[in-house]
Amino acid sequence: MFDNILSDKGIEQALYEGVIEIDSNINPEQIQPASLDVRIGSARIWDDEAKIKESEYFKLLREQGNFDLDPGVKFSKFIEYEKGKAFDVPPNAHMEIRILEGIKFDYENIYSFYDLKSSRGRMSFLNYTVPYLDKDGKGYYISLMNKNPNPIRLYCGDKFAQLFFSLNNKDLMDKFCHGHLIRHEKEFEEVKEFIEIQPKPIFKDEFLILEIGEKLLKFKRNIGTIDTKKQYSNKELYQEIKLDKNYIQKVDEAVIISSREKIKLSNKIGLQLYHHFPIYQKSGMFRPNPEFLLIQNNALNAGWIDPGYCGNVTAHPFLYKFQENVRKGGLLAFASVYFFPDGTKRSYGSKELGSHYQRSEGTGFKS
Repeated sequence: MFDNILSDKGIEQALYEGVIEIDSNINPEQIQPASLDVRIGSARIWDDEAKIKESEYFKLLREQGNFDLDPGVKFSKFIEYEKGKAFDVPPNAHMEIRILEGIKFDYENIYSFYDLKSSRGRMSFLNYTVPYLDKDGKGYYISLMNKNPNPIRLYCGDKFAQLFFSLNNKDLMDKFCHGHLIRHEKEFEEVKEFIEIQPKPIFKDEFLILEIGEKLLKFKRNIGTIDTKKQYSNKELYQEIKLDKNYIQKVDEAVIISSREKIKLSNKIGLQLYHHFPIYQKSGMFRPNPEFLLIQNNALNAGWIDPGYCGNVTAHPFLYKFQENVRKGGLLAFASVYFFPDGTKRSYGSKELGSHYQRSEGTGFKS
């Protein structure tokens, strides 16, 4: 976890003074309460057909005694950027999304990390490398996989992820508005007035603990392509399962689980659900080996909760190796708490931000 995060005020200050530079026009709503939304540029997809061709190609290389098996991009499908262009991501397809915005900053003074937008995490995109963006000579990219049992239609130019900026320079910290990580119970007691949690907050060993609530949503299969431009009801996309009894979540099963706790954050508090350790994903790599991907056996697809949010928290755990019993009152997630002494300029739910999930009770994806 990072010690501090720039607020929207701090991001605007850094952009104005040129400490952070962006080479493309950004829309005002891209600056969220504590992050910068980034959009889909070009993309590269490896689907099932590519997997078969790649396997045959590697077999031939081995028979020839060629052991230089860098997968490269030979069998991938490349989607060149064109604003509004639609493309479909098949189930279990690995993909790379290039960030449309060209972003520059001094790495010695500022760290950047990312998370998926909540609406994309709820679609069951699994991001391999969170919290660090991958980078090569062409710019930043995100490596991820569609773990939804259905194809998903995305559009070039649409918002997909959010960047956070952490300061590593005291002069900048004194200058730019930011929030800092709450590490101890004593610190949490000092900021507890800015966060309401029902039935009660549980803060232990640096984390706010969230428990499993009343229900689970599981993606239905064979419902056709899910279009991220369209509106869907929960009934169209999910099977709702009440958790009055234990539910066994299977490996590779895409679910959304709501928290037992209802929270109300002021504009001085943000939460980051804990992710597992990332790995570096070289551009052009076909698929990482899951055996080396995660230290633990599950991951979360998206995890930032903005200052000003009100409602139940949702988590999107994905299991890699073992089935797991999901029961009401069990552990849902650990959350890091960030306190913004100066507050944020805008809070989640503000009309100009286009917030989708304010006062949610654990709903599924919204476009």
